[in-house]
Amino acid sequence: MKALVFAFLFCTFLPAASSQTTVFLVRHAEKLSDGQNPALSDLGEKRALRLLEMLQEAEIQSIYSTDYKRTLQTVGPLAEHLGIKTEIYEPFDASFPELVKQKNERNLLIVGHSNTIPGLVNALIGQEKYQNLSEDQYDLLFVVTLIDGYASDYVLRY
Repeated sequence: MKALVFAFLFCTFLPAASSQTTVFLVRHAEKLSDGQNPALSDLGEKRALRLLEMLQEAEIQSIYSTDYKRTLQTVGPLAEHLGIKTEIYEPFDASFPELVKQKNERNLLIVGHSNTIPGLVNALIGQEKYQNLSEDQYDLLFVVTLIDGYASDYVLRY
């Protein structure tokens, strides 16, 4: 949590001439085990509320989700709290990372899957740093800061 506060303060006090975007990326929260498009489990709903607690003051301007119940439900509480309509994106669209880099927004949230979020982080930072998440790993919040063409990243647990 201290790292998130530091990053927020760092990003808030950058010179106005800098072009900066902070991208928060998460895998959907815990899901029920049945069906092709399962909803969140009770634990997943609690994690979605934890995400709301962590990011409600982060000045999120856009929220992107894949078109699945579990991803939409993961960002649902935050989107509702902020009054933001969640935009749907295709997780394997190779042009999506460039779209994110070109966004003229300070902060945005992207939710995806164990096999898409690490690759998206890699594309944003220009490195092959992260591997697909294990099927039981739901607690990582990736933070990528893009400033004038440069990227930095770190990972928090939530």
